[in-house]
Amino acid sequence: MSVIVVLTASACSGAQTADTSGNTDASNNSPATDAPKTDPEDAPVTIRFATWDTASSLETYKAVVDGFQAKYPNIKVQVESVPDSYEQKIFTSLAAGNAPDVFLWWNYPQLVARGAVEPLDSYIQSGEIDPDQYYPEIFNASKVNGVLYSIPNIPTTRAIFYNKTLFDKAGVPYPKDDWTYDDFLSAAQKLTGDGVYGFVTEAKNTYTLQQFVWTNGGKFISEDGKTVDGIMNSPQTAEALQWYADLVNKYKVSPSPSASTTMGGGTEMFKTGKVAMFESGLWPLNDYRKMSNFSFGTAMMPRKNGKLVGILHTSGFVVSKTSKHKDAAFKFAQYMGSKEGQTNFVKLGFGLPEMPAIAQDLKTAEDPYFRPFLEMIKYATVTPSYYATPEWSKIDEKLVYAMEATILGKMTAQEALNNAVKEINTTLQVGK
Repeated sequence: MSVIVVLTASACSGAQTADTSGNTDASNNSPATDAPKTDPEDAPVTIRFATWDTASSLETYKAVVDGFQAKYPNIKVQVESVPDSYEQKIFTSLAAGNAPDVFLWWNYPQLVARGAVEPLDSYIQSGEIDPDQYYPEIFNASKVNGVLYSIPNIPTTRAIFYNKTLFDKAGVPYPKDDWTYDDFLSAAQKLTGDGVYGFVTEAKNTYTLQQFVWTNGGKFISEDGKTVDGIMNSPQTAEALQWYADLVNKYKVSPSPSASTTMGGGTEMFKTGKVAMFESGLWPLNDYRKMSNFSFGTAMMPRKNGKLVGILHTSGFVVSKTSKHKDAAFKFAQYMGSKEGQTNFVKLGFGLPEMPAIAQDLKTAEDPYFRPFLEMIKYATVTPSYYATPEWSKIDEKLVYAMEATILGKMTAQEALNNAVKEINTTLQVGK
């Protein structure tokens, strides 16, 4: 059972106190003796905001929430940390009618299919949200079928972390922005040996695999979410998965899934010098930078035949459809995703700037560790598979089996993907 940590920040004192109160204002149709309709400029209200971040991260939220409440002193914010079983607990609260007013989310089609979140297009039309402030790739990731459902929050792309000491020892030049799959494989082969692997793969992460599939011209599902046959098992998709598996089974530059697990996984292996290259989002960067005598760099993902397609990990602040304080909730979501709010998060290394203005102010492009991740934003040109259908998680279960079977060497990629497509069409009735 997770512990709900509640932080109620005060704009006057900045004090951190527990507050378990819920929404307090009444219905718009209440008699005159009841509270009036909630508005950020009217009566004091309390809104709830839920995040999957741990309690240790709440001090950062407190700083941003204090800034919000200085601007809107009549809106008190109750911040709830739910680090365990976050998605299930949000779904449960939605079903029970007591969801937080604002909460972090990433898989928007799931919520839209349930009618659980408020569309935000009206705020674009009123001028309260300016799409031109954002990187378009990031802003568009908050839309479903062209409708905006969230205010973006500290995204990250994926890039390569590389150990400079191991590169120097092997006499391998550092990766450049235009390096290729051949360059990558050649480097990985030269770096492998004496208990060190050149790279580390992930056996079950189909989200990560997408970027390799897209770069190879493949996809997992049709844009309308109704077809996988001829797409998930296309020659382009199969070739990409086979290449990824061959890093383990043919070229031997990556450990097997079991060996990787034994050594602590990619993040730990890179930290301990067991792997020379590691592909990831920004998340481990702060820890690596704090390590003494650890020389490393970051690089853009490699290209194949001149093509490069990257992937974004995005989340955003959504407003619950059942919130009794939607105006106040929107104001909070807007502030958290604003230049002012987001700058605080980026300064702490939580993610990338979602706006060019933030990147310019913080000189993000001048940071050698951040620059490759920032450059990868413009290559995030393909919509992730889960946007195609709210049922993607069920489809993905079959795809994970195919990915794992291929990397374990039990089947070729083509065989495994053909099996996945057959099971999806038979048991899930995709498109029917």
